[in-house]
Amino acid sequence: MKNLIYILFILIPSIGWCQNNPDTLEFYPLTFIEKVSGVNEIKSLIKADSLNKKDYFFTEQYKDDIGLFLIKKENENWFVYDFGLSYGSNSMIKEFKFENNRFVSIQVFRFPSGACSSTYGIIVLFDLINNQWTDFWNYNHFECYDENAEVSSSSECKVDFSLKGNLLKLKSSKKPNEGLYCFESGAYKYEKGKFVKTE
Repeated sequence: MKNLIYILFILIPSIGWCQNNPDTLEFYPLTFIEKVSGVNEIKSLIKADSLNKKDYFFTEQYKDDIGLFLIKKENENWFVYDFGLSYGSNSMIKEFKFENNRFVSIQVFRFPSGACSSTYGIIVLFDLINNQWTDFWNYNHFECYDENAEVSSSSECKVDFSLKGNLLKLKSSKKPNEGLYCFESGAYKYEKGKFVKTE
């Protein structure tokens, strides 16, 4: 059983990494849920962000569903969209940040169970214009213990990023051939619905 847990611990993040091609960041559309007719229903929703925008906000619960949802005003009507994120039950949304007039960044952390203690950080970049999102791994901390409960190995990587216009720049602390789940340093340009690596 312990071996199975360890295999899942390694496999699940690897699947997510394979879906994020390091040369291209594809964007995925939000799923339209419904139009909200009542203003009181909008007011009853709990905001997950503190961006204080008048025409949109995010919530982690809509009716009986848990996840990440966008509540957006379009042509004087309010609409609900589902991100459809699937980072697992041991995940939490930490922060929303307005990057520019097009993109909002959302910091998500995962804490999968396993033989070693681990934390994974994922940045979700949301395109306000097209109602689409992409993501990349920006943090990983991995720590294992011996039979005496002492730390036997510990490693960490971080990615700082900046968004200016349509240019995304990443600066990573990840070392070559290091088995951690962080994107490497580089620059990406947004074109034709995706970020394409330029350096």
